[in-house]
Amino acid sequence: MTDLSHFIFTIHLASTLFMTGLIWVIQLLHYPSYNYIQLEKFKDYQNFHTNRITYIVGPVMLLEVFSGIFLTLQNDWTTLYTLNFIGLCIIWLSTLFFSIPAHNKLNNGFNGQVISNLIKTNWIRTLTWTIRAILLLDLLF
Repeated sequence: MTDLSHFIFTIHLASTLFMTGLIWVIQLLHYPSYNYIQLEKFKDYQNFHTNRITYIVGPVMLLEVFSGIFLTLQNDWTTLYTLNFIGLCIIWLSTLFFSIPAHNKLNNGFNGQVISNLIKTNWIRTLTWTIRAILLLDLLF
């Protein structure tokens, strides 16, 4: 592995581990807590969440996807890097088709069914990030 590849792998691993930890906090604590926010404050809370979380996850997810693409191409689509890349695609598609639309609906106010669906569909991202973290740690060791 070249110095550049090692550096990019380190960035990729760090961003994946960060997002894995964050998604577990969101899945087990943050999203379920939506059910305990006062209805009259829910819309403000949701707008605050969507505005602020973007500053955290946006840059990290971009680092993760670009470093993942580099590593996949650099390693000629070997099995583990290809599986990692497929996992990245699953996370991004789940975000685009489930999470973002749910948050957009919640920006209009509390909706118990949307929250329930958000929690259910977020398991896709939670488990995929976890599997990818394990896979990358295996590549490290």
